[in-house]
Amino acid sequence: MGSRTATKSQIVEKLDLKPHPEGGFYSETFRDSSVILSKSHLPPQYKVDRPVSTCIYFLLPSGSVSHLHRIPCAETWHFYLGEPLTVVELDDKDGSVKLTCLGPDPLAENQVIQYTVPPNIWFGAFPTKDIEVSSDGKAVKGATRDSEEHFSLVGCTCLLKKKCKWMDSAYLFMNGDIYKDLHLPAFIFAGCFVSVALFLSLLLTFQHLRSYTNPPEQKWIVAVIFMVPVYATESILSLWNAKLSLACDILRNCYEAFALYAFGSYLIACLGGELQVLNLLEDEADKQINEPLLEGKNNDPSSSEQKTFRNFILRPCVLGKDLFAIIKFGLVQYMILKTLCALLAFVLELCGVYGDGEFKWYYGYPYITIVLNFSQMWALYCLVQFYNVTHRKLEPIKPLAKFISFKAIVFATWWQGVGIVLLCTFRVLPKEGKFQTGLQDFMICIEMAIAAIAHIFVFSAKPYRHYFVPASHYGEVTTHQETKAMINIEEGDKDKPALLEKKETEVKAPGTNIKESVQDIVVGGGQKVVKDVVLTINQAIEPVHEGMTKIQETFHQISVSDETKDETEVKVEEHEQNITTEHEV
Repeated sequence: MGSRTATKSQIVEKLDLKPHPEGGFYSETFRDSSVILSKSHLPPQYKVDRPVSTCIYFLLPSGSVSHLHRIPCAETWHFYLGEPLTVVELDDKDGSVKLTCLGPDPLAENQVIQYTVPPNIWFGAFPTKDIEVSSDGKAVKGATRDSEEHFSLVGCTCLLKKKCKWMDSAYLFMNGDIYKDLHLPAFIFAGCFVSVALFLSLLLTFQHLRSYTNPPEQKWIVAVIFMVPVYATESILSLWNAKLSLACDILRNCYEAFALYAFGSYLIACLGGELQVLNLLEDEADKQINEPLLEGKNNDPSSSEQKTFRNFILRPCVLGKDLFAIIKFGLVQYMILKTLCALLAFVLELCGVYGDGEFKWYYGYPYITIVLNFSQMWALYCLVQFYNVTHRKLEPIKPLAKFISFKAIVFATWWQGVGIVLLCTFRVLPKEGKFQTGLQDFMICIEMAIAAIAHIFVFSAKPYRHYFVPASHYGEVTTHQETKAMINIEEGDKDKPALLEKKETEVKAPGTNIKESVQDIVVGGGQKVVKDVVLTINQAIEPVHEGMTKIQETFHQISVSDETKDETEVKVEEHEQNITTEHEV
């Protein structure tokens, strides 16, 4: 089989070859897509994800060369057709050069039909007959030949070594077909748990809507309970289709922040509202401040006010109404930051610089994670301090169980996600986007069923079924039936007739109608959220405004001082001139 049997153009057309960046022509014939290796689990030389193996046709015509290049994996060359081809290898460590000739005759001297180039070696190729290499290493270019008749056709196969530490058997197992094999069973299994979670949570929500006798508390209870169906629905959708994971994660994060705010509002409502909480905190502060001095320690109120942050950490009871302002700010700031960061993550993902799960400085993920981590920890710590101060007053609602059931969801979703990312970063788990999000969604689906069962007990609607509601606050007094009757009343020896009127009244408690209950939750709760968000933003802007005002005042004082100084200097100069003139006269 020689080059005369076919021309270069015929082979290029037959094999659908395209120009190769390093020179010559090529076409890919095989790519093992069953095992795609992430660049994070490969040596640093790999800049992109790679399949475990690839094969190409490579044609090099006379007059062309394959320029020097190197790749991080071994590449095996197979001779197929045409004239001999020489592979050049350059070792950049010692500068040595190696020439290997591939050709059709395995019996010829210094000619092989197959050769493997080691990884990370600079190598190229040229038609053997185009360049003559003397025994002393000098290369002389030969006469120009017709490229249609003189060419070499070879095959190149890249295969990553299975025994390297980045591709052990466990990794291949986890990154092979394991996701595809387990996806459907995992989806069905998670779907069963989601069904349980949705049924129990919606049932509990319906019970609260039917027994909606205490709106200040129940509107926030429903918001907390609804966290389960929101999480469960978004997680099962994300598990079903990985392309929806980012959108679902954004919605889940936004609702998590709102649920944390709702839980804090529920505790405030259980204490009788914001005014009652302020009075309670002031009373607690007075008790703490008026206690006898112990061991000569200074407990002066003025010193307590000067160390607000220290007292918030060590002695929150002495802060009084300031404690409520700090706690409310802590809850609302998390709701605002969580929402803004979720939208920012979406924008960064569209721009390709979010890098979900990548702890690298040029991605937005690590910075957003740090901000949210601090914000969430601060919000949760505010709730803990609020519980420490008010837990005696909250004993009738058994607050500890509610704290645990709620915080378990928040911690499980957030820290569980961070933990999965860290395990993937340190290569304990495969760092595949689908695997990370799939594992997180699968675990949340199971956890939501457990949370729904817990909510049945800790947020039960039974206490509200026979809850007394003052008509002056929430209900309407209506007269249903009026009965009149004549009776005789004895007065001394005579019977005196009298008219007896009997009226049946009904106190209509709000929320017994589901539509009215939902309306109160959406409208009333929404107005409260907007009010608190505006208040928190104003509190955050106020120090900035005061700082800018002080800066402006400082600049104004400096400018006034400079003007006064200039006027003084002018007056001094005029006085000196007058004195000089008098002396001259």
